[in-house]
Amino acid sequence: TLTATLFPYTTLFRSRAANKRTFENLAIAGAFDSFGALRSQYFQESNDGINYLEKIIKSATRFKENENASQVSLFADDPVAQISEPEIPPCEPWPTMELLRKEKEVVGLYLTGHPLDDFKKTLQHFTKNELANLNTDLAPFIGLEITVGGVVTSAEARISKNGKRWGTFTLEDYSGSYQFRVFSEEFLKFEHFFKEPNFLYIRLLIKEGYPIGDGSTRGEPRLQFNEVRLLQDVMENLSKKINLHLKAEEVNNEFIELLKQRIKEYKGNKPVNITLHDKDFQLTLKSRKEKVAITKELLHFLDDQKIPYQLY
Repeated sequence: TLTATLFPYTTLFRSRAANKRTFENLAIAGAFDSFGALRSQYFQESNDGINYLEKIIKSATRFKENENASQVSLFADDPVAQISEPEIPPCEPWPTMELLRKEKEVVGLYLTGHPLDDFKKTLQHFTKNELANLNTDLAPFIGLEITVGGVVTSAEARISKNGKRWGTFTLEDYSGSYQFRVFSEEFLKFEHFFKEPNFLYIRLLIKEGYPIGDGSTRGEPRLQFNEVRLLQDVMENLSKKINLHLKAEEVNNEFIELLKQRIKEYKGNKPVNITLHDKDFQLTLKSRKEKVAITKELLHFLDDQKIPYQLY
């Protein structure tokens, strides 16, 4: 039982080497997942206002006290038999984003996944730059448009001395994070996107910094926000068609039927092209009738079948 497992640690708890917060952090980080309770259940309060984790700690403490007292009774050799195990309270699991946020707060990193895992395909096909690159020298990017994506982990709206609204927000991807500063019309135009925990796709133009003094030197490069979208809308709105690349020798009736079935399952409005490859020729076929919805599920199917593809 969890009570019996935790009781060796109550000595630390009672000696203040470990406190209640320590056990809470362990539960949040998943240290007790193997005992069958959801992490949220450890923090679910009963009618008495005490949560499940607190009851376990109290139960484990009593277990230790009974063992130390070596009370003579019918159950003297089994201290846990004298202590009722707290019942796991009914509770909904934490939403994925909340779970991951709590993990990072107590451990410093994500353990069970990453907030962007649902958007891996979108980031792979529609962004070309990592946020970590923005933390280095931006000079090589001046005059270029870059595309990044990530999850907003913090945001703050502010008002300048002259009364104009501006703000900051931190975007995080797999490579790291970057704090953006957005001013004037750009902030007013895109402010509604800069909220936690929105998932964003951003197109940026890197511009020269403003002249300093006599104009012989310039300030830090500037970021111009050309486009901001929610990541969940990108694949549907930015993909125009899909092109599948097939080796002619691998195409047979069974494969054709499987492909037709999947195309029907993911029916949509995006054209499908098929390019057949052979050692002597390459032929691109355009479907006039069959169209698909380009989704991460369709792309996962193509990956599973090892079918190369291109998105346009």
